[in-house]
Amino acid sequence: MNKFCTKCKTELEITSFSVRKRNLDGTIKYYDSICKSCRRIMSKISSKRPNKTVNFIDFDLEIKQCGKCRKIFSFNNFYKNSKNPNGLISYCKSCHKENYYNLEKQSKRTKKFKNLNKERVRARQRIYQFERRTRIKVSSDGSVTDDFIKSIYALEYCYWCKKFTPREKRTLEHIIELISGGKHSSENITMSCKSCNSARFNKNKKE
Repeated sequence: MNKFCTKCKTELEITSFSVRKRNLDGTIKYYDSICKSCRRIMSKISSKRPNKTVNFIDFDLEIKQCGKCRKIFSFNNFYKNSKNPNGLISYCKSCHKENYYNLEKQSKRTKKFKNLNKERVRARQRIYQFERRTRIKVSSDGSVTDDFIKSIYALEYCYWCKKFTPREKRTLEHIIELISGGKHSSENITMSCKSCNSARFNKNKKE
């Protein structure tokens, strides 16, 4: 069994990679994306680098320094993160949005991930499509016909943002998502634009 190293861009034996995570029964869940030799080189380089500056934080005053803009804010200006020892992310909310919610950066990260994990992405898509088709069959009441679908696509304004939507950007939308207990019926289906449809992924009407 071979695996592709994302650092040296070569295909090596699976024994050249460290175990990243194991299942509860002790079996291997997945390996590291970088081979052992590349990991050693990276560790040597990082050991020669100067230590990073530690962000200032005061739990008594509930203030913290942003790791990007280096400004000090209250805890309310930081999103929560249970993985960090202090329970907060390193960047303030404005820097976090600028860094992680930039559409160009996000699209580049998505394309890079898909190119490196093509088989994994395809498998996840197939599983999602199978589960969705199963939910549609179980919750369908037979009211969603071809004529009804045509009438939905004939609507010009998005159900959520109330803006005019070109025909190529119109999508069928479940008002209460199937995963949240919604039914595949004419009463629960409407038209929404692609952006609203993707933005409220797996959310119900109240959310």
